[in-house]
Amino acid sequence: IVAQHASVFAPKILECREGRRNAGVGINAVSTDGTPCGWNWFDYGGEVEIIPASGEPGWEVRISPTATARISELRTEYGNTEAGGYLYGGYDFSLKQIYIVAASDIPPGTSQSPAAIVLGPAGQTPLEQKILRRTGGRLGRVGTWHTHPNSGPEMSDKDRRTMESFVQADRKNGVPTLLVISSPEGSGAFVWN
Repeated sequence: IVAQHASVFAPKILECREGRRNAGVGINAVSTDGTPCGWNWFDYGGEVEIIPASGEPGWEVRISPTATARISELRTEYGNTEAGGYLYGGYDFSLKQIYIVAASDIPPGTSQSPAAIVLGPAGQTPLEQKILRRTGGRLGRVGTWHTHPNSGPEMSDKDRRTMESFVQADRKNGVPTLLVISSPEGSGAFVWN
């Protein structure tokens, strides 16, 4: 059965990697006796934004339109105060890509000011709890995001110091550290591995 699925989807996966097919999900259902019933490709319903990552060479960050929209909404809502939260998705270590499918709201316990933000603990917002409950660990926390309401999407010295503390924990877990900064001038992604 695995060979049947692989033979059907390997060409589709290659087309996605090469940019010739939209991102999506392929479903190749099988009957109870293991016979393929036919497959369908369901395109992802939006244009994924690709943000070249600074920091670790070769990494690329792909963010869904819903995550981008939520970050923009919160940046607008909080005006001149920094907003932030956690990013959820997955990794492709062979392609060096990080996929972001959701951005959390501002977690409880967060401290905010016009020039700084200290996030409360991860996993506390309703969206995060829903993701963790419904995906059974297939989607996880892949990074953090915050806004720079009065400057560009470049890292500040405080951002660097904060991220250095995350890098140590993430290395122990074998994953890269990701920070996305959203500003009125655009977005920036920073990856450490």
